[in-house]
Amino acid sequence: MSSIPSAKGIDSTLALLRNPYEFIPDTCRDLEGDLFETRILFQKTICMTGAAAAEVFYSEDGLVRAGSMPKRIQRTLLGEKGIQGLDGEAHRHRKRMFMSLMASERIEALENTTRDLLDRYARDWQAAEKVVLYDEVREILTRAACAWSGRFPKRRSRRGRRR
Repeated sequence: MSSIPSAKGIDSTLALLRNPYEFIPDTCRDLEGDLFETRILFQKTICMTGAAAAEVFYSEDGLVRAGSMPKRIQRTLLGEKGIQGLDGEAHRHRKRMFMSLMASERIEALENTTRDLLDRYARDWQAAEKVVLYDEVREILTRAACAWSGRFPKRRSRRGRRR
């Protein structure tokens, strides 16, 4: 029986929150492997990385998603009733729906919509006294995603009125 290495400390919740995207790969590198055991919210958790982990995670057999993620994490990071918590036909149906959006022509359509919106907004920015780029880009990306998905919200003017 092989033993799974363990992360340092009695719980890794804070380490995960401090470095959510690199916690697992960094810990795997430190432990010189592709998986390790730890505790997240004081619950035993196995963390994995690499191609073999992806195969396990995305396989339809042997992996139970429902109930595997603590409610606190669902509520704050992933959302409840998301694809990451579905199994069986519900999971396959939602996955097909998402994957249909990932076809190259759909991605190209999103790129074109985003580029068109950027060009249109940039013309307004030239006349503006001040531009808060974060707010503008957030609006552009939201509008591009809505247009891409078939929803077309009206654009707000700088004074808050709809155009």
